[in-house]
Amino acid sequence: MTWSDVISSWAFGPLAVCLMVAVTCSAHLLVHRYRKPGTLPERNATVGLIIGVVGGIYAVLLSFVVIVVWQQFNAAEANAQNEASAIADLHHLSFAFPQPLRRRIADNLKAYAVSVVSVEFKAMATGRDPSEVRDLAVTTMNLIANWETKTPREANLRWPRCVISSTRGTNECATTNLLSRCCSGSPCGSARSS
Repeated sequence: MTWSDVISSWAFGPLAVCLMVAVTCSAHLLVHRYRKPGTLPERNATVGLIIGVVGGIYAVLLSFVVIVVWQQFNAAEANAQNEASAIADLHHLSFAFPQPLRRRIADNLKAYAVSVVSVEFKAMATGRDPSEVRDLAVTTMNLIANWETKTPREANLRWPRCVISSTRGTNECATTNLLSRCCSGSPCGSARSS
């Protein structure tokens, strides 16, 4: 059990700040209580300069931290939007398939979307990797990859497997979270290389 299991992160920040202020004020009171008034210098010009430099360095460091966190947040938001778009695209593409397969693809995509929100987000908060979400992605991709065509119309639906993973016109394979979960060693992974 670690300290992050005991206290939540939103409460840790204010608690840490209050603790540091209390330690600093206590040290200040102790120094002034046990030192005679004439022994401490009135002012020191170099202290102001050092505090200014340290404050400037801290401000620059803090601004870099804010920028990096902001960029990571934007990247995570873009990944979530790309994955949602890929799921919607797959759902719309599934209407071209015959009925038993269409229903299975739609059900798997719905179960995947629900499990990402209800299972994977909670697991990511605790640092786990839920295999059931990955299994749903693999099952959905295998449904499409292993589908046998029976008519010439259905043969036209045999698009390259990597088109399943491309999002909104990009040509890269496995750009979405959905396909990157299953492309190593699965039929859609071998189709990407061909």
